[in-house]
Amino acid sequence: MLLSGFIRLTRITPHLLAMWNGWMIAGIIHHVFGFRKREARSRIREVFPDLPEKDVRRIAWRSFRNLAFNAIEIIRAPSLSSAWESKYMDCEKTMDDIQAYTDTGRGVIVALVHAGNWDLAGVIASRRSIPAAFIARSQKNPLTNKFVNEMRSLRGSVIVDRDDPRFLPKVLEQLNAGKALAILIDLRSKTNVPDAEYLGKPANLSAGIVMIAQHARVPILPMALVRDGWFGHRWLPMKPIETQAGKNKKQERAEVLQALLDQFSGFVMDNPEQYFWYNKRWVLEPFEDTGTETD
Repeated sequence: MLLSGFIRLTRITPHLLAMWNGWMIAGIIHHVFGFRKREARSRIREVFPDLPEKDVRRIAWRSFRNLAFNAIEIIRAPSLSSAWESKYMDCEKTMDDIQAYTDTGRGVIVALVHAGNWDLAGVIASRRSIPAAFIARSQKNPLTNKFVNEMRSLRGSVIVDRDDPRFLPKVLEQLNAGKALAILIDLRSKTNVPDAEYLGKPANLSAGIVMIAQHARVPILPMALVRDGWFGHRWLPMKPIETQAGKNKKQERAEVLQALLDQFSGFVMDNPEQYFWYNKRWVLEPFEDTGTETD
């Protein structure tokens, strides 16, 4: 009830005021209640051991503030105008790159990490009539899950549940239909690739994204999302990667995954305030019983 009331209020509030409200709520949650603040700062120190404490605190706050801004923008997505997009979204080059793949009917996998407003990227792509599908895990709160999926499903985009027993056939169906499939790859996995390294550390990451590319024979386009100030957004295409027929599939999965991680690691190391350091499934935190990928 409280969430639905907040959503309705945010949608009728002028955009600047809504963002101010998000900033204030984030400040209270972060500075007063300290939500996961200790964990976030610890992770930043783990990746940047020589960083002064004031910079660790600044990065942790900016990261959490950006998450609040992300939420406000997603709530207001249905009312964001074309004029707002033109003014604040610097994404034409990346849109053209994605469209070039989908126009062939072949499909493309868009690889992302938790930086910038990853959900808004999907909404904008859908509004630009780019045929898209998204992989997501269901939220525990049914109302939150319904709202997030409604936003992601604007203009016909398809949501594939990461835990669906028919997950692989469903994502292959979307790619074979020539859609852009967006996947967040920086999620800790119980079935990990041995020796995978992210942010300069061993990481528990799956090469599922590469396995999908191998099956569908589609390229992977890594893309970094950047928030400029309160309102601006930039989409930065990175070097696309294609799998190749005839290679050892398990070895190729490890190699391609690492090539993706290297690109994203460089981005995060250069832009740490853009990254979301609060994820419960922290990729550098090992499981007690970690399995390894099989063929």
